[in-house]
Amino acid sequence: MEVKMGYIKQIDFLRAVAILAVVTTHWSSPHSLFYEISTAISGPFIFFTISGFLITRILISERLLAEVSHQNKLTVFKNFFIRRGLRIFAIYYLAIIIVHFLNQDNLSNYYSYLTYTTNFHQNATQSWGVLPHLWTMAVEEQFYIFWPFIILFIPQKLLLPTIVLFILIGIGSRVILETNDFAFTLPYTCFDALGLGALLAWFQLFKFNYLPKLFKLLGICAIASTGCLIWSIGHQAHLYIFHRTFIAIVTTWTLLFFIVRRNYLTSKYTTGLENTLSFIGKISYGIFLFHIPLIEHSNKILGPVNKLILGNHQSNTIFLLENFMLLILISWLSWKFFELPISNLKRYFKTEKAPALQPVATVKAVGL
Repeated sequence: MEVKMGYIKQIDFLRAVAILAVVTTHWSSPHSLFYEISTAISGPFIFFTISGFLITRILISERLLAEVSHQNKLTVFKNFFIRRGLRIFAIYYLAIIIVHFLNQDNLSNYYSYLTYTTNFHQNATQSWGVLPHLWTMAVEEQFYIFWPFIILFIPQKLLLPTIVLFILIGIGSRVILETNDFAFTLPYTCFDALGLGALLAWFQLFKFNYLPKLFKLLGICAIASTGCLIWSIGHQAHLYIFHRTFIAIVTTWTLLFFIVRRNYLTSKYTTGLENTLSFIGKISYGIFLFHIPLIEHSNKILGPVNKLILGNHQSNTIFLLENFMLLILISWLSWKFFELPISNLKRYFKTEKAPALQPVATVKAVGL
């Protein structure tokens, strides 16, 4: 059987929800309703689950292609990492350079950002630093380094047990490190979110016929998880140990919904909303990188302009709306003229497809 894995455009809807939650968390007043809702949604955990799903799906499909076409798996890893680098590195380092220029501070403060060790540095110093949100990029990059070796080289029959163990380590590590305020930035505390996405990829590729049953089971779990998250908002309680797992379960079910009912959301009545979410999802990486530096420095320009135009009628709401429009514009320009041209070079680093008459289980590789 051949499993086709084309681009799932609805994943951009999830990315949009996640990035809007991230921006709201960092831009809203602590303990406000917007803040409580956005922290309950927890955008980073949605991104982790999406990454676990997409990265594992790519790696397993390319492993299968490499095995049937007798390609070197180290070449598969090299091509994978180059593609990830083309998508991530350029705009990431440009953002760091811009922030350093704006802050005019010591470059040594940026060592952990430059080496993707932000999360370890924050945990060691128990402080956020000038770019606090980059801990999530550190987790993602650390995941990209070791996960390909696991997926590409362990025996195929051990993939499922390894993924399940990965999920349990994520939950267990948070139990052990519960009293550490910065422990949630460490990579192993994120393994359950990444692992649940990986688990869905495994089912899609190896147990496709089980997806309808999995859809029902995950649906029940997602409803229960959503109930717990709503309760946590109403009682202003943070479910530290299981919060990330609840978010990952809901996200995994949503991803599965997009797989089994791919065209369900498509209608003439929702086209505008879909296009908006898809657009925000596509430029979400730039939004993520620039939203904190922008809000910290934009007042140098917007302050005098607003004072000239609005006089004494300035408000925080207007300031936030102005910043959001600027953020969308900057992120679109970044995506269109910087990220996209570089990312398009990924086509030169793909695993060759197997010949048409090769074995039964052939999976089409996809880009990301």
